[in-house]
Amino acid sequence: MNSLTENSINISEELSNRIKHRGFYEERLEAFEKFNTGIQKNLSHGLNIKTDIEFINYDTVFNEGTTEFKHTHQDLLDNRIKILNLHELIYSKDIDQNHKDKILNTLNIFSNKIVKKLNKLDYLHAALSNIKVIIFKDNFSMEETFRIDNNVRGNSYNHLILFIGKNVNVNISINTVHPENYESHNSIITDFTDIILDDYSKSNIVEFRNMNVRDIVYGRKTLNLGIGSNANWINIDKDSRLTLIEQHNTLLGENSKSVMSNIICGKDSEYTLYNISEHTGRGTESLMQNRCVLRSSRAIIQGLVRINENAFNSNGYQKSETILLDDKSRAISIPDLEIHNNEVKCTHGSTITTLDEDKIFYLQSRGISKEEASKILIEGFYDKILNDITDEKLREEIKIKIIA
Repeated sequence: MNSLTENSINISEELSNRIKHRGFYEERLEAFEKFNTGIQKNLSHGLNIKTDIEFINYDTVFNEGTTEFKHTHQDLLDNRIKILNLHELIYSKDIDQNHKDKILNTLNIFSNKIVKKLNKLDYLHAALSNIKVIIFKDNFSMEETFRIDNNVRGNSYNHLILFIGKNVNVNISINTVHPENYESHNSIITDFTDIILDDYSKSNIVEFRNMNVRDIVYGRKTLNLGIGSNANWINIDKDSRLTLIEQHNTLLGENSKSVMSNIICGKDSEYTLYNISEHTGRGTESLMQNRCVLRSSRAIIQGLVRINENAFNSNGYQKSETILLDDKSRAISIPDLEIHNNEVKCTHGSTITTLDEDKIFYLQSRGISKEEASKILIEGFYDKILNDITDEKLREEIKIKIIA
């Protein structure tokens, strides 16, 4: 990599000082250069299907807002759980080198090896992201959910890495929202999450995002599974002007299993979701499921199950289901399979429909209003995914947020 300076790419001294202690300084300068010289193109999904992102205004992106980061279980810090920023991780002598290597290898945003830098938002995130690392050390189990709250104000570029060590059982909740009574003004929020499950670990992760109908939300999510590990990852998105999320699940270890679920509950919003499950290890199993309810909104849901040549006896399934609540809403579902091994099982399904009028009529005949009847049906539609949340209190909290 060529040596760059802030002068060669025309960034201010203040901005340079801001990122110097965030780690990977040279790589961030290169990302600034690519951001400044790159041309914003719409995202193509084939068959003349595109997501318009040329409208995004980057004039104020260097005016960073703030993200207030909070978490539970202070009593377990250092003993069982370690929380660091990227700079601290790089120079820490207390972190197992094997763990550190695995974490740093996930940071594709700073790598020349990354295949798909699709747009300027990737380079913006690589240049400005605040990276937080949470390490759950080997051989322990937590009964209570480890909760993370991100209160976002203005333009925010957040990146969370969760490293879950060997033989660990942990439930994690990530809540990313604007503070109460905060009025957003066309913010850009990048929200990246990398999760690494080491061998024989199990985790249930729930991510909830609720921004503003004027905000742009962009995220890349990765999940890497070790031998015999098991992950259930639920992502829930409410309102935004445009939400772009790519999730890439890699089943590296033999007999690993994953469930990646997405709930979209949109009003006056647009969504583009791309799910990938990649099977590398033998005997791996994946399920990708999406449930969307759209009101005056649009969604493009694209999914890919890829079975690599050595992933014998693997099983991949994807299903996308969408309910349109009005004539203004539109949805497109694009499932795909890429199979390089004959000793596997892969299937996919997709439905786009409206609420069942017969069921609404039946509930009305029992004295329930049409509005409440619709809510009951929508709640039942989401329950297929929400019932996988093992923390009952968290499950009820989320139901209130998305059904309201």
